[in-house]
Amino acid sequence: MAAFDTAVFDPEYDFNGATLVEASAGTGKTYQIQNVYLRLTLAEGLPVEKILVVTFTEAATRELRERMRAILVKCNAYLSGRLDPADPDLDRLERVARMPVKAHGEPDDDTARIIRIRTALMNFDNAAIFTIHGFCNRILQSYAFECGHDPDAELLENDTGIIGDICRNWWRKHRYADARDPAAPLFANVSEVQALATSALGKPDAKLLPAQSDNQADVASLAAEARQRVAAYLEARQPEGRLGRLKPKTKKKIEGQIAELHDSLQKTE
Repeated sequence: MAAFDTAVFDPEYDFNGATLVEASAGTGKTYQIQNVYLRLTLAEGLPVEKILVVTFTEAATRELRERMRAILVKCNAYLSGRLDPADPDLDRLERVARMPVKAHGEPDDDTARIIRIRTALMNFDNAAIFTIHGFCNRILQSYAFECGHDPDAELLENDTGIIGDICRNWWRKHRYADARDPAAPLFANVSEVQALATSALGKPDAKLLPAQSDNQADVASLAAEARQRVAAYLEARQPEGRLGRLKPKTKKKIEGQIAELHDSLQKTE
């Protein structure tokens, strides 16, 4: 970060390439982004629509937008001779303002700088400052055909309602339709179904075990295997085993849960 503190004010430093700046929390990253933003706007002559700033959260995006606009407002005040001489940003504003203006048909003088800053402020509502998902959504909307994306698709920030509707439909179909359905006794209520679905959707690459099957005979076979394993454990557990080392109260609780599981599995026969 220290080297970048100096480079950002060096007219010879080229911003056209890739620059990686690594810094810990609280070391002035946003401060340096302000410096880069101001230089690109004032010295390089880039419009705010062409300067992409991306961060993680909505709160961070709001803060970045406020901070970028604030430094532009101060720069306008400095160039207009209205900035308080005791302002803590005076030094960096002077350093950026002394940098040569890259000509885009404009003279290299304070008038050109003032025009650039005021144009940036007038167009700041169009500044390209986004969250990651907000930027991706804008790209998909702007280039829907190129991306093979449905232009009518909507980005949902919260899918809880949709997941709930699907789980309730599943619950009504399997819980109330046929008590012999192998899926019926697996959940005590619809909330358990929704919790499992939400967890699974949060880990899309996770594998569900055992593998799903449309064949009820396979489901029955799995249930039979589970019954055999639980029954074998109940018969074969020894005092010196893992349960034997637990406190009596904990051991009793675990054994009760295993027995309850055994009884539930017996009901699926």
